[in-house]
Amino acid sequence: MAGELKEDCWGPVDILVPVRNEADRLLSDFLTDLVRLNHPRGKIFIVDDRSTDESAEIIARVC
Repeated sequence: MAGELKEDCWGPVDILVPVRNEADRLLSDFLTDLVRLNHPRGKIFIVDDRSTDESAEIIARVC
């Protein structure tokens, strides 16, 4: 298809997501959407800064 990029044409993409007590801020929806991007050379790094809510459990479940 015209305009469609082959997988080997994609450049690498790294996404850093800092998290601290984000369970009430639609964290599950955000991470689900981020994972669905499915970039062939993409990496997602999530850094949980000592959350005291359910953020770590949400991260483990979604990712």
